Formats: sequence, structure tokens, C-alpha cells
Amino acid sequence: MVDIKESGKGIGSSIIDEALTVFKREGYVKVRLAYMKGNSQSSRFWQKCGFAETGIEKENEHGVAVVFRENNLNYIIKRRRLMTKEERAEKVV
Repeated sequence: MVDIKESGKGIGSSIIDEALTVFKREGYVKVRLAYMKGNSQSSRFWQKCGFAETGIEKENEHGVAVVFRENNLNYIIKRRRLMTKEERAEKVV
């Protein structure tokens, strides 16, 4: 989690980009994660990062976790790079 004062500066997205690159380099082809149901900020962040909900919810000691997944790590890395290029172009205009 990034400090709220630093939110919106792309720090979290950069961390995710680097992590996904490392996962790919290490031979992983799938990524799965979850966030706590009702946490709309987390939901938006992971969707922005290219992840999609699976429809699976798992109850645990903290509440209900909503599972996100992207099956194709190559696709998600490419999509993240394209989004970054588009964001840069918007800032230039």
C-alpha cells in the first residue's frame, strides 16, 4: 500500500509493473490476487492494472475476499505498457 500523500503519482502502478516483469522473467504465466470486498479503491486499482474479477469470493478471518485474475501474464504486461504510453501521450497534449 502506498501512503495516501503519494497516491495518484504512479508509484503503485510502477511497483506492479516491476513485479509482473519479475514474475514473467521467473517463468510464471498466471497471476492471481484478491482484495477485500467493499474496498472500491483496491478494486479500481487492480482493474486499472489490467486484472479482471473471476466471480469467486472467499470468506476468511478478515471478511470476504474478491478474487481477481489474469491468465496470460504476457497479455497483462503488454497491456500495462500500452496504457503507460497512452497516459504519457495525454500528459503531453
